[in-house]
Amino acid sequence: MQWGEGPVGDAVRASEGGRLRRFVRDEESEPVALFSAKAREVSDSGDWYGEHLGKWLVAASAAWHRTEDPELARTISRIVGHMVDCQEANGYLGTYGAGAPCRFTHADAAKVRTWDIWVHAWMILGLLKAAAVPGAEEGLVLAVAAGELILETFPQVHPTVVALGNHAGLSSSVILEPLAELTRETGDGRYADLAMATLEEMERRGLHFLSAPERNLDVSDIGTGKAYQICWTITGMVALYRATADPRLLRSAEALWENIEGEHLTPMGGPWGGTATHKEVFNVRGFFSPYGMVETCSAASWMSLSKALFGATGKARYVDAYERTLLNTVLGALDANGEDWCYFTFPNGRRNNTYHWACCKSSGAMALEEAASMVATLTDNGISVNLLLPSRIELGPWTIRVVDRHGSSGFSLPGIHPEGVSEISPGFPTRGSEAGPNRPRSGSQNPQSIGIENAPEGEATLALRLPNGARLKSCLLNGETVDVEPTDGYLTWTRTWTAGDRIELELDCPIEVHPKTYTVDHHGQEIVRMDYAYLSRGPYVYATGAIDGFRKEETLRLARLNPAASFRSAEGEAIDLHLPGRDPLRFLPYYEAGGRHEGAWRTTWLQVAWQ
Repeated sequence: MQWGEGPVGDAVRASEGGRLRRFVRDEESEPVALFSAKAREVSDSGDWYGEHLGKWLVAASAAWHRTEDPELARTISRIVGHMVDCQEANGYLGTYGAGAPCRFTHADAAKVRTWDIWVHAWMILGLLKAAAVPGAEEGLVLAVAAGELILETFPQVHPTVVALGNHAGLSSSVILEPLAELTRETGDGRYADLAMATLEEMERRGLHFLSAPERNLDVSDIGTGKAYQICWTITGMVALYRATADPRLLRSAEALWENIEGEHLTPMGGPWGGTATHKEVFNVRGFFSPYGMVETCSAASWMSLSKALFGATGKARYVDAYERTLLNTVLGALDANGEDWCYFTFPNGRRNNTYHWACCKSSGAMALEEAASMVATLTDNGISVNLLLPSRIELGPWTIRVVDRHGSSGFSLPGIHPEGVSEISPGFPTRGSEAGPNRPRSGSQNPQSIGIENAPEGEATLALRLPNGARLKSCLLNGETVDVEPTDGYLTWTRTWTAGDRIELELDCPIEVHPKTYTVDHHGQEIVRMDYAYLSRGPYVYATGAIDGFRKEETLRLARLNPAASFRSAEGEAIDLHLPGRDPLRFLPYYEAGGRHEGAWRTTWLQVAWQ
């Protein structure tokens, strides 16, 4: 597929140029050089840096599927070919020295700091993805060899995988997904068997992923509550469900997802922590702070989990969560230069670009690249367009254009359509659009359209998901009004499609104010009470920069019965808050509020005095 112009497409291109094509170029690139024999000889600290190459392989492979760029394919092939030389005869594909206790094959590995299973998990996933790129087919052989070494080590050398690694074994429980994917790719059930045995041993050790629903556990109660590892482990359970069809896995995964979604996300859809003993762990259920920390790695892992559950169930709520995190948390962590990322983002807080080797820089870039595979998916009888973002989709027999009517998609301008091509455009604020006679200030959008370039022969179903916060006002099919209501968030049509068919939509995305009251009780007495609210329009959460240029907080008076009445659409995607006695306060989508640069401040949660 091709991304058009817009917040996601612009971010993907910036990341591709700023990081993907620069971070790894050849054998001498830092993430690759870690795996050389020379580097391994002096590596015994148990660090996790080897993950960067695995994540790069995942992201680069996704970018190749998006672009089919031969230069990128050659780079991936070159790196995979080099890893053939780096992999040891027994299948080892980590970054630690042969005698280092932190090697997972070492008898003392459970006694020391080690991220070796973690690194192998990322390398296996990356190599499996790379194997689908022309010239990199050996990636499958390398992944299988690494998997065989894991099978030979557990339980022969160590009783269980989760005896190794930090965070009470959570940093090794992430091996579930690579093992499940090896079974799905090769048909060899031994990998899935080890994954199931690992889950059962986790239960015995108090890591209650399988039994969490029966125990009514909160994710903060599992191990150390490490958000990134927990989300990835649940993703592994979904992959294992798809490999084994064991219903317990899906039931538990969905219950844990619901717990995170209901108790542990910021308005921008980021899993948040920051008040416990570690900045990257889930907070206890019920705790609230406008300054909570969202690790970009955790946000990317949450997106992967939501995507996996959507693939396993087809439920729209998982796309809703995915979209929310992508358009707010992930976009909000990327610097305008396309290279730098925030390690943590905050609803209320400062942008802080992280250091060179930070895990989040690779996770963020990977999350952006993988978004293309979520835009549309094939179904048994047609296609589902899941994310209404400017793009050109080529999937199976279908070719569909997603175009902004106001010209921001990069594919066409109003009234100028290539023959046989029609468009689709989001009904939420689009980057660069100006308010005026053709852009209502009420939140309503002019008619937009989805069009077909190619379609399968015979009858097929086209499903179109409405963005979060969007309401359908009217719909035209080839110029004729049709009565259609969304079901589970999707509009669907079953018919014989031909090139040039067009569906025109008019969507309403009103400004919404979301209140929250935070209280703390002690022995039946309320000792803390704070009222907050945040602002959204469509799928975008809004924030303001430093208030009046310098204040981080201000308590605002809003009407309790109709708080949105004080907010008005301004130019472009901006919203202004009008209150008596002060200048309008400008809000922008969270990802750009305050400026997309180091040191910028954003305020999302507003203290409120209700009137």
